[in-house]
Amino acid sequence: MSAHADSALMQQQQQMIQQQQQQFQQQRNDAAQQSLRNTQTQIQRDAQAQQIQQLNQRMQRNDPLWQSSQGVTPAPTPPRAP
Repeated sequence: MSAHADSALMQQQQQMIQQQQQQFQQQRNDAAQQSLRNTQTQIQRDAQAQQIQQLNQRMQRNDPLWQSSQGVTPAPTPPRAP
């Protein structure tokens, strides 16, 4: 094999290696971005679940029917303005 052909083959192999490295790096970046999106989604879900739980607790505290079913004396309702 001539030195020229050998050099061309090495250059071609080097380009293939660089392409593979770039593809691998892109896959790593994609995976990292997906992981970040998953984490953000989980944080949002946790926050929403906490808000719903707090809202439920406030609604229960303000619901005389629920309070009486729990054996709690309902809070008196303020008189309404005429």
